Amino acid sequence: MEGKTTKDEYGPLFCPKAVARLSEVIEATNAEIFVISSWGDVLGEDKIIEMWEKRGLPGKVHAVFVPDEKCDSKANWIKRCIDGQIFLPYIILEDEPIFMPEQEEGFIKINPVTGISKEDAKISIDILNRFDNLPTSAFKDIAYEKE
Repeated sequence: MEGKTTKDEYGPLFCPKAVARLSEVIEATNAEIFVISSWGDVLGEDKIIEMWEKRGLPGKVHAVFVPDEKCDSKANWIKRCIDGQIFLPYIILEDEPIFMPEQEEGFIKINPVTGISKEDAKISIDILNRFDNLPTSAFKDIAYEKE
């Protein structure tokens, strides 16, 4: 990064290697992105989405956690996002383990300075794709609601 810009109007730039690893995860899994960073509280949802697009970051941000009177914790926000989903493999890439016990399975502790490592990306892909190779018979006992 020597001699290159390290920040922009939104703040510090993300490590290019970490962004490339996130891109690998998105490409391998078609994952949706929900931002639970403290950046949401600082910049707000609109600015985070704008930053994501202007920086050319991978994937599309679907929602950003911004604490309010309805939901003041990251753990509760994640619970709201996944409630009612029968099969929704998810990962939480975060440097602080501040989640509910039932969310532990999808939590991957990342380095706050270097971001997503090669191992983090591999684990993420494995978790997000864990149902892809199951036979149809693995889902036979699940009742689906009629729309």
